[in-house]
Formats: sequence, structure tokens, C-alpha cells
Amino acid sequence: MWEVIVKVAGEGGGNCLYGLKLLNGSWVYSASRDERILAEVLDEVEWAGLMDSLYSRSNIIRDWNHVATLLGRSFFLLSPRVVHSEFNEKIWAMVSVNNEISYHRLRSWAELCFPEKDEMERRLLQINN
Repeated sequence: MWEVIVKVAGEGGGNCLYGLKLLNGSWVYSASRDERILAEVLDEVEWAGLMDSLYSRSNIIRDWNHVATLLGRSFFLLSPRVVHSEFNEKIWAMVSVNNEISYHRLRSWAELCFPEKDEMERRLLQINN
């Protein structure tokens, strides 16, 4: 069964990375982009023309190194909602090295990746030093 690996939200929708754990223990990934909430502010003509572009699902990939491509270059700037516990280190590694992210947003990522407060604070201190 597909599981949510990381989910982010923005004003018009969000992105989600899904993972499927195979019998051999490896994972495959797919991502979705859903901006259908924008439909609430569109009239019927605009909605009809944009319907297909407001939601998309990626192909399946096997290589974690290509996950950032699925999510989009700036996924870390969106508001994090879910981080799968088996991927907290990998997600944190992607997010914590980015200089564009605000401290407030970085803290939100840290809280999801490391629910224990001491560990979360330790990770944030490592970045600030």
C-alpha cells in the first residue's frame, strides 16, 4: 500500500510524495501536485481550461536521488504537513542544507522530522553553528 512520505501545503494546494515498500525492502516513489483548491476562485470557463493542469501525478521512480525533482525545486519553502518516520533523516538532509529557507519554516520541518523536542532543538543548533 502506498504511504505518504512527505506532504507540503501552499495557498493553492500542495505536493505529496508517496512511497511503496517492496518485498525486498526497497522503496519506489511517486508524487502528486494538487492545486484544485484554486478552482474555488475560478469561473467555469477558467476552471474548464485549467482542470487538467491543477492536478498531476508523476511516474514511478526507484532512485531517492531523483525525489527532489518529483517534489519541485522549492518544496521545502512550502508548509510541511507530514514526514514519514522512516524518512525523517533523508527529508531533513534535503531541507536543512538550503539557505533560502526561513528559520520559522526550518523549525516547522524540524518539528515534523524529530518529534522529540530535545532532538529537534539539537538539530536546529547544529545548523546555526
